Order: sequence, then structure tokens, then C-alpha cells
Amino acid sequence: AVVSSRVRGGSVRDKTAIMLDDIIDELEPWCLQAKFLKEQGAQKVYAMAPHGILSGEALQIMESTQHLDHVVITNTVPLPDDLLEHPKVDVVDVSKNVCGGNPEDTQRREHVGALHKYNGGLRILVL
Repeated sequence: AVVSSRVRGGSVRDKTAIMLDDIIDELEPWCLQAKFLKEQGAQKVYAMAPHGILSGEALQIMESTQHLDHVVITNTVPLPDDLLEHPKVDVVDVSKNVCGGNPEDTQRREHVGALHKYNGGLRILVL
């Protein structure tokens, strides 16, 4: 089921609900949606996005929430080690796809954002 202000696509009772967006920044709104889904009977609630900013008090929120079971993001932006190692966070490595599969490029960069250089308003992909 996809969530906006309500559940779409049927009941989430006894199912796993997956919330999708392009960016996960602050976790509070995600936790509120997860709480709603759990109240509707979802067994598990996952949040997924390609860009996991996870700013603010994301770690403390991950530790304390009972509603959001797991967050799945990619390594398009740098993340602190404590979030990378958190048991509720999975980081999917997309650097090989962006680097064209060159092992030397992927081994020397911990996130895809390291491939970009900022040059006077223009983003340059460095391969």
C-alpha cells in the first residue's frame, strides 16, 4: 500500500507496509505515518528512498520508535558511521552502477556523492 494522507490500495492489516519517497530527511513524519499504518494493523513498516539524508536527531528517533521497523536507503550521500551501523538501517551500495563497475573507483569512495565536484553552480560527475 502507498501512503499519502491515507492508505491506498487496500488494507494493510497483517501485511508489511512500505513507504516510498525520493528523500528521507527528518524521520518524524515517517514515524507518524508508520504509527498510522501500525494502528491500521500493519505487521511491519519500512521506509525506503534512494537518498537518505537522515538529518537532525535521526539516530535517537531510530532508537526510540516502535512504529518504523526499518529504513532502506542508498549511498548517494555521506552518512555518519553510527547510522551506517544501526541495525534498523540498510544501505544499498549503488556506487558500482554509477562508476560503471570500475572496482578502483568504488573502493576509494564510501558514497556516490564523492563522485561529484561542485564548480560554480554546475555539478560535475567525476569518473
